[in-house]
Amino acid sequence: MKISKIIISNYRAFYSEKGKKDTEYRINLRLGENMLIYGENGSGKSSLYKALKDLFRSSLEADCKITENIFSKDEELEEQPFVAVTFSGDGLTDETYQLSADPHLTQNANEKLSSVARSRSFMTYRDLLRVHFIDNPEVNLFEFLFGSDGLLADMPNPSATRAETKLRMYALWQATIGQQDEVTIHDFTNGVNQIMSDLNNSLNHLLRYFDESISVSFSALSEDAVKAGKPVVKMTVTYFEKALGGDAEEYHNFLNEARLSALAICIFLAAHLSVPAPAYKILFLDDIFTGLDTQNRIPLLNILTDKVIRGTVSETFTDYQVFLSTYDKQWFDLAKNHLGTSNWHFLEMYIDKHSKGFHYPALLPSEGDFEKATHYFRMKQYPACANYQRKICEGLIKRFLPDYKKYDALPNGDIKPVEKLATLIERFESYLIENGLDVTPYNGLKTCLRAFMNPLSHDDGESPAYRKELELGFELIKKLQTLKNTEYIKQGEIIRTQQAHGETGVPYLYEFEVQTSVRVLISDTERKISKLIIRPTKMTKLDDNKVEKFIYDAEPIDKGLKSVCDFLKIGAELDPLQEFTWRNGDSDEPLNSMLQK
Repeated sequence: MKISKIIISNYRAFYSEKGKKDTEYRINLRLGENMLIYGENGSGKSSLYKALKDLFRSSLEADCKITENIFSKDEELEEQPFVAVTFSGDGLTDETYQLSADPHLTQNANEKLSSVARSRSFMTYRDLLRVHFIDNPEVNLFEFLFGSDGLLADMPNPSATRAETKLRMYALWQATIGQQDEVTIHDFTNGVNQIMSDLNNSLNHLLRYFDESISVSFSALSEDAVKAGKPVVKMTVTYFEKALGGDAEEYHNFLNEARLSALAICIFLAAHLSVPAPAYKILFLDDIFTGLDTQNRIPLLNILTDKVIRGTVSETFTDYQVFLSTYDKQWFDLAKNHLGTSNWHFLEMYIDKHSKGFHYPALLPSEGDFEKATHYFRMKQYPACANYQRKICEGLIKRFLPDYKKYDALPNGDIKPVEKLATLIERFESYLIENGLDVTPYNGLKTCLRAFMNPLSHDDGESPAYRKELELGFELIKKLQTLKNTEYIKQGEIIRTQQAHGETGVPYLYEFEVQTSVRVLISDTERKISKLIIRPTKMTKLDDNKVEKFIYDAEPIDKGLKSVCDFLKIGAELDPLQEFTWRNGDSDEPLNSMLQK
């Protein structure tokens, strides 16, 4: 079961009129959709975050009190301020829980709610800063992970040898301090080290989404440190094989804010993959995009939506109900495009002004541009429909094209985005042709641009707008929506092929550096792999490990493999995608099987 409805009345920023039920704030998530929220500063976005957090917290704290809206305090309300959520799904009867200013209406002593409250499922950008440790030269993660408010404080001890140590980690730590018992100390120390080993594994898989050059390891906790009451868990960050920790530069003084934020987010998410899952899985991430630059925001969305996290067998967040909020409207619009609409609800929050002068939130379900275009088409507002169609086409083409097609280099070395849709369409068509995709389904783009997208975007009273032309625009948009362009191998990564000499049988290992990122391009009828240009870097003769390094020009992968076959006197014609392997985590994987995923 997941949350299907949220109702808020006179809580924090949310103001509801006395006696008017229709002014309560209602969010409908159908059958447990995820939710992406845009909210301008002061619109109540943080109040929504705290509303859900407080409701779950009330299951653990009997005296948890609701924070009433200051403008409703002077009114004799017919109904006390409250926050309510309804769970639906799994063929079960709906369940509703409420946190109210009326204590008789707050009865949330429920394992579903309390397991969430213990799992630290709510995170804000301020929480990320705890990992930066800018003012602390001795980075010690123990309190952050196992202290009273630590991410793993409620993790059950996985190394208990007797009933007395089968406790949650913070409770066991308190018992360890109080008892100084050898077995308790031993079990606590082993428990921490086992948890950190599991965390370390998940963390490094998540970090690869952001930056392949970064990895993390944790120091082992010692029994002597536990016995002395001064436990230390240190983290070493390795950046391009250079350790940032110990006697070297500390990671928090070396890594930029985007990498530090990515590291903090991955620690938070890895902790969720390491602990036993609660009955209801939720993540509410409030404004955590703040510290991430644009290129590091998409990887976070991929982590949350990938069916299986790369490098793992079964780890995933797809069974969580995810709430994401941001104050960045441009990013909100980009994220909507990336996430799609199948299991996401989009909400926009703005500041409204009451007749009494104070501000309060206005909640607007976020319609996509396609829905807006459809609405204006039905209303026969054809210029508005054409404008949205133009905007949609431009956005879909930009989403599909790689960066080098979307930007132009300036004489001074700067780059600028391509601004004309006509230019984008030309580059879109050339990119399809370059990679062997059929351009025919998109031939109507230039016609639509000339016929109505451009004229109806300007004050041109003589330009007719015909229904059939707009219908053609909708058909093209649907075709563009099927396009996907996924990067599988980044520029600079190494691929390998091992072949035996055709006459001597001696095995050789060749390594090549990928010169352009490898992408899988998908339309509604085709699936193609982008051009794979590689440069040979070295050859190892495996019977004596003799290494020869190369400085050769780059060439297509089929020609690279042919050069290998010619040198080794291999007459058979080999498939490059089957013969080359790519390093995926701890194992080599044939390019063909990896690119088919």
